[in-house]
Amino acid sequence: MQAMQAARYLCACSDWTLTTMRLHKLLYIAQMVHLGRHGQPLMAGRFLAKAGGPYLVEIDPLNRYFGAKIIPSYMFSSKIDPDLMEKDTLDQVWSLCAPLTGAQLVAMTHRDDTAWGQAYTSSFENVIAPRAMADEYHRRSNKDLDHG
Repeated sequence: MQAMQAARYLCACSDWTLTTMRLHKLLYIAQMVHLGRHGQPLMAGRFLAKAGGPYLVEIDPLNRYFGAKIIPSYMFSSKIDPDLMEKDTLDQVWSLCAPLTGAQLVAMTHRDDTAWGQAYTSSFENVIAPRAMADEYHRRSNKDLDHG
């Protein structure tokens, strides 16, 4: 699955009310869950550990055009449905995270014990290792991620 496909799916789940900040965090959580459960990434792409949190490079055009604004549907060229395993991960992450505010998502992703926290330094934008994301899932799954 391409990153923009996953982004489009989550934006549609939100009835087109997501900002790029929330979207980056949701995609990070979805990638972490999928890696932890299935041993493979949900989507192609690289997450950077930035000061603002996990940042998916492949959806950068959305940041450039919309910044903190809501992402409209016309930004996505076409609808491509995820396969069943991808859909299951995205639906579960949406179900878990939809009620959370941006501040709650920040609290969930910006911790020292996360893959982001392990990769983040104030002087570099390090790539967050997929293995670290899978490990994060396994550390957290009994706490706040396993709803399915």
